[in-house]
Amino acid sequence: NWEDFIMLRKQNGLSVYFLFSLLLVPAIIVARSGGPPGGVTGGFGEGNCTQCHRTNPVNTGAGSVAISSPAAYVPGSYYPIRVSVRHPDQRRWGFEMSARTEGGQQAGSLFVGADGYTALTQESNGIQYVAHSLLGTRNGTPNGADFNFFWRAPVAAAGSIVLNAAGNAANGNENNTGDFIYT
Repeated sequence: NWEDFIMLRKQNGLSVYFLFSLLLVPAIIVARSGGPPGGVTGGFGEGNCTQCHRTNPVNTGAGSVAISSPAAYVPGSYYPIRVSVRHPDQRRWGFEMSARTEGGQQAGSLFVGADGYTALTQESNGIQYVAHSLLGTRNGTPNGADFNFFWRAPVAAAGSIVLNAAGNAANGNENNTGDFIYT
């Protein structure tokens, strides 16, 4: 009968929708391994990675994050930048960084490195962010990781530039617990 067929289709449709939802949830949960949302560098009033990785307070434990950059710049020139994340007990790594003027505006442009360890994340309020890629997390790597990419200075002099980074020294357990965040 036609009504039974319609009811069966509705039930099957809901079952398919429910099954699809169950398959999608794990993808959403682990999706951040491929990079954080824009705006978690800890600078200019932004939050940091402890918004999701809440086990340990920011800047605790035996780790660190450091930025290697030029001491001065020539407008329009390109510079290599390195963000290093370290911790003696962790085994997976991540970061996010921005380049801004002292007033908080975007300063120049960020470009990913050739090794595939970095990616541009979503812009937030006109600010560009570079962060780890899924490949860049290097799960199982002890002690720390370096992330190399490029910054192009503003084409016109913009005064002092502020680089803010948050680093994630993760334990590699495929969830957001037991990780250490540094800014």
